[in-house]
Amino acid sequence: MTNTNHLKLSILFVFFLTCVACKKDTKSTTNNITEQTKENVIVNPDGTKHHTSSGGTNQWALFTSGIWHVAFSVKVGDKDFKNRYEGQYIQFMESNAYIRGHYDKVMEEGRWEYDEGLNTLYFLPNEGQESEWKMQTNGDAMILVGTTRFNNNNEQIKLEKHAEKPSK
Repeated sequence: MTNTNHLKLSILFVFFLTCVACKKDTKSTTNNITEQTKENVIVNPDGTKHHTSSGGTNQWALFTSGIWHVAFSVKVGDKDFKNRYEGQYIQFMESNAYIRGHYDKVMEEGRWEYDEGLNTLYFLPNEGQESEWKMQTNGDAMILVGTTRFNNNNEQIKLEKHAEKPSK
């Protein structure tokens, strides 16, 4: 009977060590993922999440490798809207800052964020109203479609990538 108890205790001890070792590994992995997520995701007050640049390598080269000129814009129900953005551009920085300008004049500065999962671009200006856009790209062209969140869902803007700011 002593041998049986000894065997049971040995099995219980090995099981305990296995559980502790597994738990330790899982916690370590979870902490690494959490830290990485905290570094690359912004959580808005309404619970929506979007990604930021992680620094180092430029994972957002699509945005930051040129200056995006407004080529055309449409607003449903407003036939004169297309001229509203003539000469305007957006310059995205690797630091997640952006500049929106009109020819050589800066009109707005702020932060931009991009949610890869939702394919959504956010503009968070230093002053003024935030905006949210569904995004489609094809090479050096980008289409922004407004969303209902900020009531710009009747707007679409086509941007084209250039090396320089627009000129008159």
